[in-house]
Amino acid sequence: MKFFNKIWLVVLLLCSVQALHAQKKTWSKDFGGSINFYSLSDAGIFIVGTNDALYGVDPETGKEIWKLEEFRRISEDALSAIPNSPLAAIVDRGMMVEHAIINTVTGQVVCKTKDLGMTTVNKRFANAKLGAVLFSGMNKKGRPVLMLVDAVSGQKRFEAEKVFDKATEVICSDVYAINKDLMLISTTKAIYCLDANTGEEKWRSEIKTDAPVVAAPASSKIPFAGFGKSMNKMNAQMAVAVSSKFFQVKDASKVYFFNNDYFTCFDWATGKEVWQRQELNSPLNNYILDDRGIIVTTNQRGENYGKQGGLMGKALGGGNKAKMYMFDYASGKQLLKDEIDVAGNVIGYSYDNTGNKMVIATASDKGTNKIDIIDLVNGVSAMKRPMKVSGNIRDIKLVSKGLLYITDEEINILNLETGADAWGKSMKVKDYVVHGFKDDNEAYIAVDGDLHRFDVNTSTPTKIGSIALDGKENPSGLQFTANGLVLTSS
Repeated sequence: MKFFNKIWLVVLLLCSVQALHAQKKTWSKDFGGSINFYSLSDAGIFIVGTNDALYGVDPETGKEIWKLEEFRRISEDALSAIPNSPLAAIVDRGMMVEHAIINTVTGQVVCKTKDLGMTTVNKRFANAKLGAVLFSGMNKKGRPVLMLVDAVSGQKRFEAEKVFDKATEVICSDVYAINKDLMLISTTKAIYCLDANTGEEKWRSEIKTDAPVVAAPASSKIPFAGFGKSMNKMNAQMAVAVSSKFFQVKDASKVYFFNNDYFTCFDWATGKEVWQRQELNSPLNNYILDDRGIIVTTNQRGENYGKQGGLMGKALGGGNKAKMYMFDYASGKQLLKDEIDVAGNVIGYSYDNTGNKMVIATASDKGTNKIDIIDLVNGVSAMKRPMKVSGNIRDIKLVSKGLLYITDEEINILNLETGADAWGKSMKVKDYVVHGFKDDNEAYIAVDGDLHRFDVNTSTPTKIGSIALDGKENPSGLQFTANGLVLTSS
């Protein structure tokens, strides 16, 4: 790893459509000691980890906003953003796992699970509607405990020891808040409806879910090399890993639920199942809320399917095709005459302007990437065969000239009527490509040292600047700010 004691940030200021050029604004900040990592938080604050402290820095000016010396020398793997919030979790390494929650805007240390009486944490889920974070683990009495903590004050909302029948029961879903007083969780044994103020059980429904699986860290040729960092990363991933999900759509009295075996629907007030459970051929890959019904795609299964137990045995890919279903919102009835075979796991989709056709991008376990068009009215593919594309698909977007596709080898727009590329010559990718859409029409693409801008409906890309990051590394992300865009690396 390269260590620096100074950060240079280049903010590429967005220009007017007429100007079509980029300006650069730079600042530098000396932290006095080695910089171990830096990243941009969801709240737009640069988080910088050094040997002396953890810092929050204004990305526009380089001004230090806050400094936390108690989190000196933490690794990047120990820091986990809590999505769609200003919060982040710091996961301490070791078998007795401690979590600290910080506010990345203010630098406030919201809570530490050790100070709240927990000796170890195995699960952590934040919920915006509740304004709280749920922890699952062990308390100082050695008993399994659920603890809900206020995300602003850091105070306990409740601590409940007797929710689960066995210590081996594992939470498999995010916390789903029905309202400020009721919450749902799924475990390896059942679905629970809990009072969000006391932790008291309101009802439970016996539906088992396989525990989520996180891949083990890659082995090193040097025994125990990076073991602490690997444990940090694995603990952080396991804390938020899920294998089931709740959601609501139109009818506020119903909550939908799926895991790797079933898709179903409950009356949340009583816990009564109002669908006949729909069994899935393999773990769910994606679900899409279409006007006609819930479109569900499943993962491709393989020759090893069923040879191992649990989720790992179900997740292995290979010989059996992925499927597409459409379920009626009210009854759960299958709306397609037959489920549709798709060429692999669906990794992206886009509708045409009628809403009756859906373009899907798929990736098979054999490394083949394809694009297909699904006729949702008739429940069939609208192409003779899916079109194979070069490279791994990064994004697809329907535009007026056809389908914009971005892979790690080429970029072009596919004419859906003729099958020809709209640009006579694809933009080729050699080393890297990162992109972002400022809005529905304006896109920016960084490719192999150059930044391009284009209107996806009317023009081919135009080069507006060159990119040279201070550490000579390739950019890995592109984000928009109020004044421009930021290229980041990892």
